[in-house]
Amino acid sequence: MTNNPGAPCPPSGALEVVELGASRAGSDRALVEAGRDLLWADTEEDVQGAADRLVRRLGGRLVPAADPQAHQALPIDLAFAGGPPLLALAPPASVARMLLERDLPAFAEDAKRAVSLLSQRGRLTQDATADPLTGLANRRILNRLLARVHPGDVVVMFDLDFFKLAIKPQPALLLVSSSMSCWACAATSRISAIRARTCRSLPIHSL
Repeated sequence: MTNNPGAPCPPSGALEVVELGASRAGSDRALVEAGRDLLWADTEEDVQGAADRLVRRLGGRLVPAADPQAHQALPIDLAFAGGPPLLALAPPASVARMLLERDLPAFAEDAKRAVSLLSQRGRLTQDATADPLTGLANRRILNRLLARVHPGDVVVMFDLDFFKLAIKPQPALLLVSSSMSCWACAATSRISAIRARTCRSLPIHSL
């Protein structure tokens, strides 16, 4: 309101322009924050949280695709942590709807990319810490565990003599792998242990 009672009131169209400009400025800030959330996401749940916060900041809400009002939602799946599809809903012809239509498509693509990168990182971590022959933890993980051994912990080393000679070579490589892994599991089935392998015939167990 103005302090001058005689001052003319601005036309309603001007107020709508001011409101729309303020909403766009707010949505730009929300997009920046959502982008930072994606950069720092460690899990798919973090990506999902970023999507939910952005939709709420833009004035909408997420609803399942089975929701009775879902036919009015934007046809963009925002379920990044599994489960049924989630859609962004806002009243038709509203500022929130306009902002969602403007900003969500690009964010959804960025979020999908973030989920893909998280998946790739998980596979790389698995490849870097697992023995390719047996699937057991490799020496890299074992060294990290041994660095955290405390008094009272037990480290048991097994040397399987002539392990591979007991199994015919090619084409029995998969049999070697499964046998080694099964043996390690059986040897520690009654205790809480992390099974690791330091070389082709030497599994080590940190209990």
